[in-house]
Amino acid sequence: MPGLQGQGGDHGSDPGVVSLLAELRGHERQAAQELERWKTHSEERRVIDASPAAITLSRVFTVPQLEEFREKALELEKLAKEAA
Repeated sequence: MPGLQGQGGDHGSDPGVVSLLAELRGHERQAAQELERWKTHSEERRVIDASPAAITLSRVFTVPQLEEFREKALELEKLAKEAA
């Protein structure tokens, strides 16, 4: 093919082709690095001490909603102590 001949991967003087190949090599390099990190990643397994109710709440509500519930519960607890 014209413009794609040459030694050692010389793809002619078309800057578009050269740029595209450089970008593809960059993606390939990044994928290889991420694959290596994924292969060597060791995950530490931990047992989570949570009640079934807590697990259900974590699946139903977002973190900000849970934080809001916690704040309200602490306020109610404080009011109950003050009233006692």
